[in-house]
Amino acid sequence: MDMKTLIEAWRLAPALHELRQPASPEAIAAVEQALAYPLPAELRALYLFSDGGGLVGGNFSYAPLSSPDGLSLATSSAQLREWKWPIPDEVLVFGGNGCGHHFGLWMPPSAAPQLPQPIVEIGEIFEPGCMALAGSSLSAFLLTHTSYHLLLEGSVAALDRLGVPAALRSDDPDDETFLALRNWADPALVAHDPSPYECGYDAPALRAILAQ
Repeated sequence: MDMKTLIEAWRLAPALHELRQPASPEAIAAVEQALAYPLPAELRALYLFSDGGGLVGGNFSYAPLSSPDGLSLATSSAQLREWKWPIPDEVLVFGGNGCGHHFGLWMPPSAAPQLPQPIVEIGEIFEPGCMALAGSSLSAFLLTHTSYHLLLEGSVAALDRLGVPAALRSDDPDDETFLALRNWADPALVAHDPSPYECGYDAPALRAILAQ
């Protein structure tokens, strides 16, 4: 799955999303300069679609590139560390689930922007062991969550565009449906039932797993 297909599916269910104007290449370049590294290709594509916003009924939201007041892609990671969240140096926080959890891309110094980067979920635990791997890439992570919430809304055209198999299209989606969709959308994910409360990874654990 690529970001282009995801964006096409989102456009088929516009009522589910709260979008902003697309980010300009110049705005992206300014944030890259502030961060001192280029944005991964998938994250760049997301911002060229909408400079922050809420997707699938607000169940996934991501910060604007910059903001005079409030969290932004440029400031979220540093701000959360100041607030004593144990955010590893390798994590670029970009969004959340609306229920207190944050999502970030694993961006070690050696990360190549053209390659997918894993998604780290940070639970509201305020202890080092508060993280899980939530996706093997941004597109796989978004495919999982988008498919599930499109099922809840019955957005058939968007589900068709994503190629969600008929066998996974439950009329009453539940946790088991979500896990089945995750297995389909992200087979490379290390744990298929990841939760910060169950995995409890800290920064050294993530480094060990992602170095393999």
